This record gives sequence, C-alpha cells and structure tokens, in this order.
Amino acid sequence: SMPDMTTGLYPFLRPALKLVPWMVLDRFDNKAKAPSLNLPTMVVHGMEDEIVPFQMGEELAALVPGAQLVPVRGMGHNDVFDRPDVLRTIAAFAAQGSPQAK
Repeated sequence: SMPDMTTGLYPFLRPALKLVPWMVLDRFDNKAKAPSLNLPTMVVHGMEDEIVPFQMGEELAALVPGAQLVPVRGMGHNDVFDRPDVLRTIAAFAAQGSPQAK
C-alpha cells in the first residue's frame, strides 16, 4: 500500500500517518487484493528500486497464490525492463499461458 511504502522509505512519518492518515490519499492497496488473484502472475522487481522497496515486491509475490518473483539484480524502478534477459523471461512466462503454447 502507499502508506506502507511511505513509512518504509520515511519511518519518521509513521506517527504522523497514524494521527492524520489522509496525508497519503492514494491507498493503492495491492496487498489486500493479491491473495484473491486467480491467474498466472509474475512479479518483476529491480533489487535496487529507489521508489518501491524490493521487500515490497517480495511481499506481494508471496501473497499471490503461485506467483513467480523475478528479482532483477542491479536495476532500479524505471530501468528494470531495459535488460533483454528480463524481457525474454517475461515473454517466456506469457507464452506459457498462450493457446499456441499448449
């Protein structure tokens, strides 16, 4: 969730968010929705992500039944898809669910 990410990056805000939770208006609560997903899921996350801590990607993947986590070493938030090996991994995962692959 956005509040979790905010307090993960800026722990000193935790008390303030308890007093005034409206400081972070966008809840974007993936963790609450993740366990109900019923489809093949791949979580691709840069291990050097400067926006969303890598630990949050690990947590999200653990919450989605059967999800595959792809940690991308040396990559951040916006450059994770710049690597051809990552794109091949995603394409292979997508092809597993395509009718042509069956």
